[in-house]
Amino acid sequence: EDIWREYHLKTPGTCASPQAEAAAKIIRNHDAIVQDAQRFYPELGRDLESSELALRAIASVMQASNPAEADATSKLDALNLSPDVKDSIEKLSDYLQSRICVPRDMGALPAFAYRRCLEQVQAHLTGAAKST
Repeated sequence: EDIWREYHLKTPGTCASPQAEAAAKIIRNHDAIVQDAQRFYPELGRDLESSELALRAIASVMQASNPAEADATSKLDALNLSPDVKDSIEKLSDYLQSRICVPRDMGALPAFAYRRCLEQVQAHLTGAAKST
């Protein structure tokens, strides 16, 4: 946390936390992410609105996450997302998890926050699916 704060203060244009930096990367590249993800999950192209909402939800959870919290995914439940959006979140989080490249896409600290959040999202959605 101290390392990122020092980096943020010395580097214009960076976000205040690694989590916010990772979320911003998703938002900045959302069109390319959805387009590329369709190669792995063609059904994402049939419902672009759900895919867009799914990326926003992932970025929202990521940006709001706190490394001190064990799990930030309770924020997903508060969004009251439709089953289609939840399905898109599951597919996109799987895609995002497999496609990240450090340092090409982002630095190590944002990538750590990014991966941790995506793992939590995937586990949360899988657990929710099993309990219904």
